[in-house]
Amino acid sequence: MSATYTLNTVDSSVNIHIYSADSDAVIGTGADSGLPSTSDFTIVLEDTVMSDEDVNMLVSLESCSIPYSFYNVSEAIKNNKFHFKEGNNASVLITIPSQNYDVDTMQSTLPGLLTAASTIGASYTMTYNENKFQYTFTSSSTTVFTLDFSSQNISNNQAGSLLGFFKLAYDSSGGATNILTGHSVNFNTVPFILLDTEFGSRGSIITSSLSDRTSFSSGVIGKIQVHEDFGEMINFVPQGNRHTLVLNRKRLHDFRITARDPQFNQIDLNGAFMSLTLTVDFINFGITQGIEDDPRDKNHLSTREEINEIMKQTLQQQGNYLSQELDDRNKLIEVMNLDEPL
Repeated sequence: MSATYTLNTVDSSVNIHIYSADSDAVIGTGADSGLPSTSDFTIVLEDTVMSDEDVNMLVSLESCSIPYSFYNVSEAIKNNKFHFKEGNNASVLITIPSQNYDVDTMQSTLPGLLTAASTIGASYTMTYNENKFQYTFTSSSTTVFTLDFSSQNISNNQAGSLLGFFKLAYDSSGGATNILTGHSVNFNTVPFILLDTEFGSRGSIITSSLSDRTSFSSGVIGKIQVHEDFGEMINFVPQGNRHTLVLNRKRLHDFRITARDPQFNQIDLNGAFMSLTLTVDFINFGITQGIEDDPRDKNHLSTREEINEIMKQTLQQQGNYLSQELDDRNKLIEVMNLDEPL
């Protein structure tokens, strides 16, 4: 939900400053590093944040700092494997070592893997067209070779997008000029990071490339654009209205934070630590509710009189609330005065 709510309680906002190095537990190990995961962890608060029964807590992302220590080609984000086949021979699984690559380092790495995996003793080379951002694979043999980037044997395979291919199997031209050319490569494999939470609220819908669903609900509280280079710090401060999750719970004692890539894979920070600040606000929806009917049910625009009436009702409700608060405070003062010794 968009953070355009008018806060109407006397409760102060609470900032929770989080450093993953201080987490109470990490969830598993990094797929690339094998180290305890610093991008998927739980936090247990010694001071529980609570709200009254008639008040809801709103949680939003105040700021975030994530080290760009994750790899753009890796086991974690599922873009380093594909199947390689020559003629009618059995296919071979190619695994590109997890690390950060550019077009040049990939061009110097992948041909050696194909050559080593060849079942017919062929050698392979790669060239790069910088005007078209395309790789061309060439074999020393006339036997047709196949690069299979489909997800048939590898779940949610993203290697094709990296190297310039769709999620399909591609055959070379065969013959004396035995080549295979893809479309534009993409080494910016993590253009943004999704900061996922486990507050029990599903306030975000994520599109999905999985075959069994096109979208799903999540607790993502922020989308952090990645403009930095590998090795730098990704610093994020929301501009304008912040996305806000409305919590169903009345006590905030523990929660889970996970940094994910656009495909919702957990990224591996390779042992580096991230930090973030969450803001908890408090709101009483019973007071701010000024419209009883959904205005989308109306087949006409609201008149000025209707708008004035709604504003009048809202101000009256807020006035009643403040009046009740004042009465309660005066009663408390009277009780305290009675308790004082003469």
